[in-house]
Amino acid sequence: MKPTTSISPVTSLYIEFYRGIAALMVMCCHYAPIIYGDQHRWLKFLWTGVDLFFVISGFVFAPQIIKGGIDYFPFIIRRIFRIYPLYLLSLFLYFYLTPSIPEKNEYFINHLFFLYTLHSKSEAFYFNPAFWSLPPEVEFYLCIPLIGLWINSFKKTIFLVLGAFALHYFIYFDLNISEKSKIIYSVHLPGLLIEFLMGIVVFYFVQKSINLYFKTILFFASVSSLLGLAYFFIFYGDEGIINNSYLSHSFDLLVTVCYATILILTLNRKPEVTLTSLIIENKERHTRPFLIQGLFNKVCTLLGQVSYGTYLFHNAIPRVLPGIFPDSPFMRFIAYCLVTLVLSLILNRLIEQPFKQFGAALSQKLTNTTNKNPTHS
Repeated sequence: MKPTTSISPVTSLYIEFYRGIAALMVMCCHYAPIIYGDQHRWLKFLWTGVDLFFVISGFVFAPQIIKGGIDYFPFIIRRIFRIYPLYLLSLFLYFYLTPSIPEKNEYFINHLFFLYTLHSKSEAFYFNPAFWSLPPEVEFYLCIPLIGLWINSFKKTIFLVLGAFALHYFIYFDLNISEKSKIIYSVHLPGLLIEFLMGIVVFYFVQKSINLYFKTILFFASVSSLLGLAYFFIFYGDEGIINNSYLSHSFDLLVTVCYATILILTLNRKPEVTLTSLIIENKERHTRPFLIQGLFNKVCTLLGQVSYGTYLFHNAIPRVLPGIFPDSPFMRFIAYCLVTLVLSLILNRLIEQPFKQFGAALSQKLTNTTNKNPTHS
């Protein structure tokens, strides 16, 4: 199986759509108590948007990994300017909004270097609970050039996936690992690498032709499985997952497989392709589908632009506007969502995009300098 080493513009749009959906899922999960209090409802299950994020990250970097030969420092520079400026701004905001405790300054320093998930859950969640997923993301970035040195075929990818799968379960079942260490490993790359690698598997299968009949069955099976996991969470909650001998170490992994399968089936662009392709790809013959495509493209782009800001800042909005719509929890929920999205779009224009472009330019400059001055052994 020899995939191309690039993502098509159409697929990129779909990825931006899913990236935005994942951010909205996490935001709605954290805003759910406004409406439902401590009850486990559908909105609270949307914390699994983080698993979707991890799969998307693996997919986005799959072409570079498969191609191999990634220039380490230019790559890291692009990643730093992509995620750190907006993260740093959000960290200062949460530092200002969070009540003081004796450990606050220490927590802040640890957050500056993404070390806050190495000690305790209280520290990891102190400023912003959504921050917990950034350390494994950064760890994955650091490992991408190294993974790219080895993966250059589907067979090697599967071997690495099996290794990550084994490592995931080793963490839970090794009796020599303390419970605290298991928790720490499970929220870092040793426990989560399998989720990122699923994104690479998605990239391979997206380029394969899939029979429409089989595709439909697999799609409904994936959605049904995801709904089943959601129902379990709603009825039994976190305690039910933790106390279940199988789901305690497999729940997130099962959710990840469902999301990965859905991505494969909806991103696939081969003859039987996606459900929306029947509309979009006939634009030459129909005017209305062309208009639908233009609107869909704009929505996808917009969702991608607000995704990172939404993920970082949504937990700050209830602290900034605590008294808005005191008699209507639903209106407060809607208001927080809208304020978050508007703020995220503004920050994307003012901070995220300029720093991203600066990082790309600096990375290109470093690459050109390296090419002009090769190291001779």
